[in-house]
Amino acid sequence: NGTAATENVELWPDQASFLGVGVSATADNVEVLSATSGGGGDRVTLFGGDGVDTLTIDGGVATMTGPTVDHQASGFAEYFAYGRRGDNDVVHLYGGPGADEFVVTSQYGGMYLQDYVVHTRFFDDVRGYSDAAGGDTAKFYDGPNDDTFTSEPDSVSMTGEYMGVPFVRQADDFIRVYAWATGGGNDVAHMYDGPGRDEFLSTTAEAMWIGA
Repeated sequence: NGTAATENVELWPDQASFLGVGVSATADNVEVLSATSGGGGDRVTLFGGDGVDTLTIDGGVATMTGPTVDHQASGFAEYFAYGRRGDNDVVHLYGGPGADEFVVTSQYGGMYLQDYVVHTRFFDDVRGYSDAAGGDTAKFYDGPNDDTFTSEPDSVSMTGEYMGVPFVRQADDFIRVYAWATGGGNDVAHMYDGPGRDEFLSTTAEAMWIGA
């Protein structure tokens, strides 16, 4: 457990390190790693291992499980996590009761909440979930190759490849969704309406779908 000072914790597949004001510690050959922040703007970094790892962060509690990892961290102000490109690692990020922002690129997935921030990199599959009550926003940025953006009333996704590895980005139940195709490639967007009254606006540079 941490203190009220600002501290950094790193959780690796078989090792943990702790760095605080005037103190540092390392634990080796540990199968299950757990860290709890004591406040003070602490930061935790979780690293994936070989095989398919799954990271879930919900309500300030992060769990990462896989063939070589079993991590848990809670109460931190900042969460950083690194997957291994091509291992089919998956991230599930859940919003909170306030106005949250979910941001994804071909290499990155993040969730910005009132109480903490999440940054993830190199996961092949990143998914964000809104509680649909706080005016949440999702932002998609494409990669350098051919990407496909698909928008439906309750779910939006972007698929493509980066360095020869397929990736998936998905946002569910967000009130507002924005997507930019600025990275290159021949990108395609598919937009589907809902059961209510919808409005579609389009120019040569952008398109907008507004649903009830």
